[in-house]
Amino acid sequence: MKKIFRARAVLSMFVISSAAVILMSLYTGTLIGFLMREMSRNIEGRLRETSRRGASLITAEELGNFRDVRDMELPEYKDLRLRLRDFAADSDILYVYYLRAANGMMQYIVDNDFDEATRVGLDTVSTDIALTPGVSDALEGRVGSSTLGNYMYGWDGLLSAYSPIFDENGNVAAVCGVDINDELIVEARKRVRILQVLETIAVVFVLVSGLFCLAAYRREAKIARDANVAKSRFLSRVGHEMRTPLAVMSSSAQVAAALHRKGVSGAGEEKFYK
Repeated sequence: MKKIFRARAVLSMFVISSAAVILMSLYTGTLIGFLMREMSRNIEGRLRETSRRGASLITAEELGNFRDVRDMELPEYKDLRLRLRDFAADSDILYVYYLRAANGMMQYIVDNDFDEATRVGLDTVSTDIALTPGVSDALEGRVGSSTLGNYMYGWDGLLSAYSPIFDENGNVAAVCGVDINDELIVEARKRVRILQVLETIAVVFVLVSGLFCLAAYRREAKIARDANVAKSRFLSRVGHEMRTPLAVMSSSAQVAAALHRKGVSGAGEEKFYK
């Protein structure tokens, strides 16, 4: 009875511990997913707010003074680039720039980048609105943003947000865009995937190890039970075999004693008659 109780206790402990490990793994996965979504949401919110502040740096009328490539030589244009450079540094973003819609395309006006290899301006080729995620929302008067993996054409790896700049009549005259590098989110997601794979491997290892130990315990318990049964049978058989000659010897001794007594009694009687 005690052995049965012990076996059931071991099985119950294995089931409970396995369930606890699985539940903890599921909870951890859910928590990590929640934290990743919150991180993405916070970054998106920061980008949107930064684009709103960028849109407030200049008026639509001021941007209206920059229409031609030659306007890039104006002191006001160069001063605006310096202001955007300082704004990007203070806001901890990679790029801030202004665009306007023209004939179904987005024309670059100015940005904060002083690297001639990557900067954009009035001399930059216009971009199709459809290839600029989030800009359509800004052109409709709302703040828009891109998502991870859905980038502006030619600018892979940059997360963007766009805010409208309204003219005095309330129409969208231009758009302010801000960019950050997506390396932080991409690296975090990569590490989370590695962590989830390692966690899955650990859970499987724990379960398999537990099953192996349980099977080994049951096998050892069966061997012990079989050995106990064999020992009982052996002792019973030996006891039986030992009792048989003892019984014969005891019977022979009793017969010999009886004959001895009879012999002694017969000798006495024979002496008496003589």
